Amino acid sequence: MSDKKINHGQTVRFKFSTNAAAGSRVAFSNALEAADIRVYKNDSATERSSTAGFTVTSAFDSMVGVHHVAIDTSDDTDAGFFRPGNDYQVVLYPDETVDSLDVAAEIGSFSINPRTSDMPYVGVLQAAGSTSSITLPTECPATTDALIGCTVVPLSGTGKDQAGRQITAYTSGRVATLDPPLTTAVDTTTYVGIVKSAAAPATTLPKVDVTQVGTSTSAVTNLKAMFDGTGYAGGTIKLGINLVQILGTTLTETAGQIAAAFKQFFDVGTPTGTMKAITNVVTATNLTNAPTSGDLTTAMKASVNAEVVDVIRTDTVAELAAVPAATSTLMDKVNFLFMRARNKMTQTAATQILKADDGSTTVATSTVSDDGTTATRGEFS
Repeated sequence: MSDKKINHGQTVRFKFSTNAAAGSRVAFSNALEAADIRVYKNDSATERSSTAGFTVTSAFDSMVGVHHVAIDTSDDTDAGFFRPGNDYQVVLYPDETVDSLDVAAEIGSFSINPRTSDMPYVGVLQAAGSTSSITLPTECPATTDALIGCTVVPLSGTGKDQAGRQITAYTSGRVATLDPPLTTAVDTTTYVGIVKSAAAPATTLPKVDVTQVGTSTSAVTNLKAMFDGTGYAGGTIKLGINLVQILGTTLTETAGQIAAAFKQFFDVGTPTGTMKAITNVVTATNLTNAPTSGDLTTAMKASVNAEVVDVIRTDTVAELAAVPAATSTLMDKVNFLFMRARNKMTQTAATQILKADDGSTTVATSTVSDDGTTATRGEFS
């Protein structure tokens, strides 16, 4: 007899043998059936009401006296019978005989997502909530913060087969806040397991009782004035910083210039600008090679001219695949005129067609007509 641990929805399998009183292997008096197998849940004396999902093979692999039973726990014909957190016993109670004797035996047992020391709570959700907030099973403790740091794993039902989510907040009403939120929403058909965190969360912070720092009680007094339990906000004791280096470069203070520069840079309640807002960079006239007011420098003009020449003489543009819109860019409009002047065009009594560079792909089509007085070419499309 074997005790198996499986996930909900899996198929559990057992093999057993039958022998004559003298010890030799022997078959049942008639074919073994699914109805000869009974499954009981926990300590209940009521067997599963349906044998749907049961498969019996006798003789197994044509071996006399060897039998095989498979039970599919995803079958929910007896609604709610197979669920996580429960134990099951499989009993053979056939109407057939073995060696002319009536027989009965427990041939195996199994558990579906059993509770363990690492996953002590398994049950169905009380309320779905949202993808980031759910109400855990009644098996869970009703103590605020008790499960913070633990992981919720959907085991069966709606939203199963997705990764566990960490509990970041937990109320006495068993409402858990999850991070990150679930990908698929769960509901009151969902069974979950609660996996313990590596270390249980502390419900209270340890106290620190410091009476001296470097044999000085005054240092402790100053430390308390700085961190008085409400957060440092520039209280009676200031936090002093002696800036002597930046990335290994020694700073030399001259008449408070460095301190003044830092104060000017950081002394802004709600910064909205960037480096360009530094006071010393006021206008473009302070830059090297500063241009005349309202104009570019000679070097700037040469750079701009070089870029324009490069665009005109060097850069290439792919041909259009369709007619540009009336509000399209100038580049597309010029490109279309070039294609009309260069590419193959065909015309029938009713249609004018513009081809792509390959000579076969149609880019634009226009209807044409002539009533003997007026020749008309319609808009390309």
